[in-house]
Amino acid sequence: MKLPLVSGHLPGLGHPLPLRADEGGRFLPAIVAIMTLLALLALAGALAVNRGAQSWDREVTGSATVQVLPGPDAAEVSKRVEAATQLLLAQPGVLMAQPLPAEAGAALVAPWLGELTGAAELPIPRLIAVTVDPSIASQDAIREKLKAISGTRYQDHLTWLEPIRRAATAARWLAAAILAVIGGAAVLTVLFATRTSLAVQQDVIEVLHLIGARDGYIAGGLARQTMGRALLGAFVGSLIAVAVLLLLPMFLTSAAGAPALLRGVQLGALDWVWIILLPFALSILAAGAAYLAALRGLARLP
Repeated sequence: MKLPLVSGHLPGLGHPLPLRADEGGRFLPAIVAIMTLLALLALAGALAVNRGAQSWDREVTGSATVQVLPGPDAAEVSKRVEAATQLLLAQPGVLMAQPLPAEAGAALVAPWLGELTGAAELPIPRLIAVTVDPSIASQDAIREKLKAISGTRYQDHLTWLEPIRRAATAARWLAAAILAVIGGAAVLTVLFATRTSLAVQQDVIEVLHLIGARDGYIAGGLARQTMGRALLGAFVGSLIAVAVLLLLPMFLTSAAGAPALLRGVQLGALDWVWIILLPFALSILAAGAAYLAALRGLARLP
């Protein structure tokens, strides 16, 4: 029993040429399926990371935290928290300044230190959650004003996002490099398959030449045959890739040890459009490479 992806009897989009099956094109659908799978996973990863970075950017833009360092006198620390809150609310563009309870600081360090029974005795800074309008507020001006209150630190949340932005940029470049390598490998594979097909079917091509067929007509038939095989492989590779992409978020959501950042990474509607278009782009690339390779090979035949 022959598998569909390696069978020599493959459709060629209705090309009218009497071309025989050959070893060069026999495994082309399976190779294209593997390339499509890898290309789609690389593209989806880059798109998901980019969308996640944009989502995190929107969430943290305009948010900040003020730390009020602890001291021996809890009442004095509370006064500094209140003074910092009033100073923040007086600044233009500050929409909200909310002191957080002392337990909030202990909750932030709990993933590293565990549940703290004596959190009140530990030197954990008091926190003030701040929301600003970036178009009005000046982060540098607010930071400068807070220097009037001792033991305060102003932290803009965008500084924490910078490593994520760099990772998203690196992911985009990596995906582009992977797609370029896969595209180059697809072209080389098609060139080899086309040359093999021309060599195997030289007698058929000679007969076609005798009855008046031109090189462009024959090359078009070979290109349509290649595109049919490439579409078959791209379809199978796409099905596998889509199954992986649909199951992966379910796994990350249910996995207890999955990083929280990864759980928030998802593909949008526009991302799925790119994923759907990529297999067709690979098939068209394969057909174009086959057409040019066939023209060049036919020109060398006697």
